[in-house]
Amino acid sequence: ECRTFVGDGCEPLHPNATTHSKNPRDICQKSSTDSGQTWSPLKVIATNGAQGSPVWDAVRKRMVLQYAELPCGKTACADTKQMFSTDNGQSWTEPESICGNAPGKLPRSTACGGAVGPGVGIQLKTAGPAQGRLLWIGHFGAYGHDTVWYSDDGGATHHVATGNRLEHMDEAQLVELSNGDVVANMRSSHYNRTCDCRAVARRTDGGSSFGPIEWAADLTSPVCAGTVLRGPGGTTYFANPSSKTARMDGVIRRSNDGLAWSGQGTAHKTVFAGAYAYSCLTNVPSGDRVGLLWETDGPQCKAGSGQSCRTVFSTFDAAL
Repeated sequence: ECRTFVGDGCEPLHPNATTHSKNPRDICQKSSTDSGQTWSPLKVIATNGAQGSPVWDAVRKRMVLQYAELPCGKTACADTKQMFSTDNGQSWTEPESICGNAPGKLPRSTACGGAVGPGVGIQLKTAGPAQGRLLWIGHFGAYGHDTVWYSDDGGATHHVATGNRLEHMDEAQLVELSNGDVVANMRSSHYNRTCDCRAVARRTDGGSSFGPIEWAADLTSPVCAGTVLRGPGGTTYFANPSSKTARMDGVIRRSNDGLAWSGQGTAHKTVFAGAYAYSCLTNVPSGDRVGLLWETDGPQCKAGSGQSCRTVFSTFDAAL
């Protein structure tokens, strides 16, 4: 998400925007062919969009990217768009809406216009009827509710996961555990101040439905997005600012089962003992490391720009 302003939460209203919509942003891309050591120049691949959430479709050998079309109001964004790339991001199809009243479209009245991610979508790996399914999660308004939608044909059609209106949740990510369960990991610290932690919801039916909401007390969090990943060997990783009060002290965690984050079968490592905001985990080609894209500040940042004026990419040994 490329922004035309500095800092998080301080963007001005666009002159032509409605009362609750924000200044337009673009979806941008950099690419790396050496596991993140060097990067291509930045390029805009979609205008007037926010929270790009890609997923690699290993069945059809293409990237599927969804994003929220601006403006976004108090309860939803203008639209949810989708585009494809079959050449590793060198070119993209024209964005198309996945919303509408036709079969295979997400109904605008109940499920479309959610701010997808931020982060990535996932593709299910576990053998069974849902293998190869693509899933995304989005939030509707600040702490309104989260909804999951999926596609079984590579993004040609989409369906809303039933029974999963995850009330009072915000920005979220999905992960498939090694046992095939799908877990929604959600920003929620405002809603349970006795915990100041992440919320989770789990289902065992290939992501067709989710709930109930539970609290992950081991995942301390301020009001901020987090990131979760199925990494090498099916191990699960989570990263976020591990603070109850501020976007600072980034920590990456490993869990053998993706459910317990402390004790036997877990490990953690401090990413940065300072400013740390949004982040996104990824696998890297070596297979024995995990990558992490994360926001921070720095001496080159303008005064008052907050904890997210600079983006850093790091890799870590999978064992932490």
